[in-house]
Amino acid sequence: MGVKGLDSFLKSQQGIYEDVQFRSSRLVIDGCSLTYQLYFSSGLDQNHGGEYDAYENLIETFITALRTCEISPFVVLDGGSVISKAKTAVKRAKNRIHKSNRASMSGEHKDILPKLADIVFRQKLAQLQVPVAQSVSESDQEIAALAAEWQCPVLSNDSDFYIVDLPKGFLPFSDFQWKQSGSLSCIPCRRYKSSRFCDSFRLQPQLLPTFAALAGNDYIEREEINWDQPGTEPHGRLGGLLHWLKRYQEPEEALEAALDLRREPNEKKEEVLQSLHLGMEAYQLRPSSLRRFFRHDEPPEFPVTDRVPKWMLLALAQVRLSRFILDKMLKTFGEVKKLSDRLQVLLETLGVTEESLSLLPPELKLPAAVTCYWFLKAQPTPDFTELEALLLGMCIKNTPTSTAGNWNQSASSEVGWSRRLAPIIQRLDSLKTEKQNVVPAFKQWQTCLQDSIRLNQLLCFPLDEPEVVSIFL
Repeated sequence: MGVKGLDSFLKSQQGIYEDVQFRSSRLVIDGCSLTYQLYFSSGLDQNHGGEYDAYENLIETFITALRTCEISPFVVLDGGSVISKAKTAVKRAKNRIHKSNRASMSGEHKDILPKLADIVFRQKLAQLQVPVAQSVSESDQEIAALAAEWQCPVLSNDSDFYIVDLPKGFLPFSDFQWKQSGSLSCIPCRRYKSSRFCDSFRLQPQLLPTFAALAGNDYIEREEINWDQPGTEPHGRLGGLLHWLKRYQEPEEALEAALDLRREPNEKKEEVLQSLHLGMEAYQLRPSSLRRFFRHDEPPEFPVTDRVPKWMLLALAQVRLSRFILDKMLKTFGEVKKLSDRLQVLLETLGVTEESLSLLPPELKLPAAVTCYWFLKAQPTPDFTELEALLLGMCIKNTPTSTAGNWNQSASSEVGWSRRLAPIIQRLDSLKTEKQNVVPAFKQWQTCLQDSIRLNQLLCFPLDEPEVVSIFL
């Protein structure tokens, strides 16, 4: 995300960052960045379905470290897709597919987030009562707006925040030493401010967005232009661009000169100029639309309010509805109001009946329906060993809760229950040796569960949403 290569470029420079001991403050967190950085920085499994229990513990440890230092986290997640960045989104999707293929062949970590990690992230933050909001589109501008209005920093690993003029600065996650805080009352980190960037490179502040647009960001593709002019020292791509920009005072002047360097034909210049302006506008601070939501739990005024039912606006902001649902709603949407009708839509989609689920506890109905769908539709067809492993795994965690009213929570009953579980655990251990390569089948099952949870959200929860981590214990 952001300006490619900018993070590593700035970290190679002197005097850009300020070492700080961060404490006693609000902190606006880029939720998308945090989801990835927590998982990938901790060596958790990426190629065998994910380590959701360990990931959940990691999230709790992170939030505890913040609260120990009297830091109040506010997490903002991405919303629907930005049409103007469609080419970038497609390119990233293709890249993820290639990386997934290489990872499955080599067993290496390629930074592929497990299917259900984002749901685990959301569920755990809700359990920890961390304020979380979902933006209507990409969250960068909303994060920056909140941080500016609240006079607090941003925590992210998105290099776009190097460009925005944030009064209290930007804290790169890679330098945020939250694991080292321990019993300390602060978190050692490095803070970046755009003013230090401009001072260091003798650049006019108003030209920072111009720099990002010409360097290539998510809105426009990077052009290979040699910014080093004859008679000057070589500076590399980004250094050369900064050196070249120093001669200009205003963005329009620099853009015109850049178009001449690109040697664009006259008929295409206007199109390129519009793209550059669009890339620059992404860094302009605007009033926050989520401030009211965080303060009063009121739905923000989404610009697509006329196309989204009012009963959904608050659910979207509260992240009780997936951001992918917003993309679908903006194309074709019809309301289904009655609970019985909504339940029927869900069950018919998964190919099960309400009667077939009637004996199951509420938290297992959706996973069981998904398992039925998966067993019939997956390619290649799963075998009974894989089905047995899934069902037994659910039983270990969930069967006691389904009969909780009949169990006396005494030491003797716990021993009795352990005896009943013993053959199930024994059977699961034997399945490990019977069937080694189950990863593709279970990844398909996770995909089915992920999409079914989103459909269940869209239909306003006709079935209870399962706690993802509990299914995998």
